[in-house]
Amino acid sequence: MGKEDLAVNTIIGKGATFDGLLEISGGLRVDGAVKGKIVSADVVLIGPSGVVDADIEAKETIIGGTVKGNVKAPDKIELQAKSQVEGDIITYSLVVEQGATFHGNCQMRKDQARQAAHAASPPQGTFKETDSLLGVKKNEPVPTFQKAKA
Repeated sequence: MGKEDLAVNTIIGKGATFDGLLEISGGLRVDGAVKGKIVSADVVLIGPSGVVDADIEAKETIIGGTVKGNVKAPDKIELQAKSQVEGDIITYSLVVEQGATFHGNCQMRKDQARQAAHAASPPQGTFKETDSLLGVKKNEPVPTFQKAKA
């Protein structure tokens, strides 16, 4: 899932606070503060100003701010460069950018549903996951560079 493909339909804005169980069927972006527990069937995005003191359960979680709690995301967890995470994480795919801090345990396991969904590997010459530096989407051909003629 590329960053431009994120379907966020709930936002906890900067300066807003939420305390309790937050259950949503779509995507969530947190730029404010959340305490308690977050459960989402889609993506949870913690922005750079987001402060979360809660356990998170979501399909995919992208953290750019601060999280104190356990994070479970069967598809992917991404820790962006300025993120701070204190807690255990469970995921299939973990992306940690340089500068991120993580204190806790990590379990990366392939559950049967995940294996079945991704049994067919993409053809050679494609990325399996989004490469945010190059902006290449999943299963998109790898850009090639040719040497200039002299």
